[in-house]
Amino acid sequence: MAEKQSYLQRPWRRQAERRGIPATLEPYPVIPLFQFLDEAVRDFPKRPALTFLGRQMTYAELGREADSLAAALADLGVKKGDRVGTILVNSPQFLIADYAILKAGAANVPCSPLHTAADLEYELGAAGVETIICMDSSLDVVRRVREKLELKNVIVTGLEDYLKPLPPESPAGDVLLFRDLIAGSEPRPPRVSIDPREDLAEVPFTGGATGLPKGVMLTHYNLTTNVKQTWGLLGRTELGSYLLKGNCAVLLGLPFFHQYGHYAMHAAVSMAWNMLLVPNPRDTDMILDLMKKYRPLINVGVPTQYMRLASEKRGRLGVIGVSGSAALPADVAEKYEEATGAPVDEGYGLTETSPVTHANMTGLLRLLPPREEEKPIEIPPALISAFKGFVGLVGPARFMRWMTYLFPLLVRAANRREKKAGTSVRKKGSIGVPVLDTDCKLVDVHGNEVPFGEAGEMWIRGPQVMKGYWPEPGAGLKDGWLPTGDIARMDEDGYFYIVDRIKDMINISGNKVYSRVVDDVLYQHPAVRMAAAIGLPDPERPGSERVKAFLSIAPGRDPDKVRDEVQKLCREKLPAYAVPKAIEFRDEFPLTVTEKIFKRKLREQEIEKMKAQGLLPSGG
Repeated sequence: MAEKQSYLQRPWRRQAERRGIPATLEPYPVIPLFQFLDEAVRDFPKRPALTFLGRQMTYAELGREADSLAAALADLGVKKGDRVGTILVNSPQFLIADYAILKAGAANVPCSPLHTAADLEYELGAAGVETIICMDSSLDVVRRVREKLELKNVIVTGLEDYLKPLPPESPAGDVLLFRDLIAGSEPRPPRVSIDPREDLAEVPFTGGATGLPKGVMLTHYNLTTNVKQTWGLLGRTELGSYLLKGNCAVLLGLPFFHQYGHYAMHAAVSMAWNMLLVPNPRDTDMILDLMKKYRPLINVGVPTQYMRLASEKRGRLGVIGVSGSAALPADVAEKYEEATGAPVDEGYGLTETSPVTHANMTGLLRLLPPREEEKPIEIPPALISAFKGFVGLVGPARFMRWMTYLFPLLVRAANRREKKAGTSVRKKGSIGVPVLDTDCKLVDVHGNEVPFGEAGEMWIRGPQVMKGYWPEPGAGLKDGWLPTGDIARMDEDGYFYIVDRIKDMINISGNKVYSRVVDDVLYQHPAVRMAAAIGLPDPERPGSERVKAFLSIAPGRDPDKVRDEVQKLCREKLPAYAVPKAIEFRDEFPLTVTEKIFKRKLREQEIEKMKAQGLLPSGG
């Protein structure tokens, strides 16, 4: 009798073992999150930490600013265990504030600059925030909630504060100026004893797109471990550490107030990289200009950003894309690679998991020539020494910029190999395999594991999983497991594929339709730039739904012709009941703060239209 297969056996490890990837990185260092910055300041004080609107700041400068602000916060009464709110765009101020809050012993409660007064009142009130650091553009909304929340300290900064020699005058006497506080304090942060496994570093709120937001308790250990789980392999070899640490630039156009962006920021600091900061995530021109000028090794973004980048013709920039926050359509990945000459790979995660749980690096792996034995390449010490000597002559940072010119050549070579072989190692549409020391299982409605290859709800367990929903440790977890609410399946190689969100599934007369599957078919049409399928109540069949698709298409394309072609494509690729009954063209989509297509908002808008048309009862 065959042994029963279980996800707890980590079947995805077979692929990693063949490539010589270790089974674990444990034990992970038990350190405070701000140690990443302290180590970068110690080892690379003169290297650029960030580039913002043409101005650079070194790691030594960043460290001094953070230490001074930490001292100022302590003087204002911020102490260990407090929560400090921030409403900041990607800027030097976000990094300085974040590390200063941590060094004062408090936890950051990052909020979106797009929040309404009601949003802020709920999140800051629920977290018990008494001190807030905000952009001057958010000051009016902060003032509207200040008395209700009894905020003791409001610290204000402007977008251009670090582009000028002196800070501007205070807008009013009821607030404190960010740069004034720093200028008036010595860079001597308070000595606070941190228990990394228990003490909170962040309390981001999540779920605003799906219901009442919940505060997520993330400890220092959750966050440092997640960075090590995903970036720890890069510095394990002598050559990798020599080339990468302190020598690369990374483009960060994803908001830091979102957990994916916040994680990317901490990961970049842990590598002492130059962070190219983009304050407006929709500023495609700025993103492309930074890519062309600085040739960063990596661009961390979301699918909608890659959709826009793929439509631009700026040459083969060779910047590797790392996509998260939402599903990356396979066609978008191909268009980005074709436009830039570099692959874009994707991962998966949630705010509750710090956030990364899965990574698909097959876009990069396919660039490596196949070998009969997939084991680590043993490089003779003499060759390593000679190579380091060469790199030392040209400069490691310059050498890493040169790599972006190499990637387009590697992509072309990989394309030729795969065309000749008729196969590819790339796993299109997959979120990848669980990162090291992470368990993942797929379960049915009763919590029992589903057979390999079948769809089930994905549950996650690992050192990066939150302490619980604020303020109760363990809240939201089941025996240490986090139910994600995502439906997924696992293939024979251990790669996972998101099928849909449970709440986005469409019920058509008892037949389940996964909206993500419909989305993928819509993106296969070459004219489609953005697409979303949703389920709407079927007026002719109470209790059932029908599929409606929304499309944004390339300029100059005939909508009527595209509609006919898309419907034909759907009839060929989908069951008859899953074919969209209606297709609507839009120039813009409602987006969440992280640029996901906001399907719930689309559905709400359509239901209101149906009510106005008398197709649904006004109270339904």
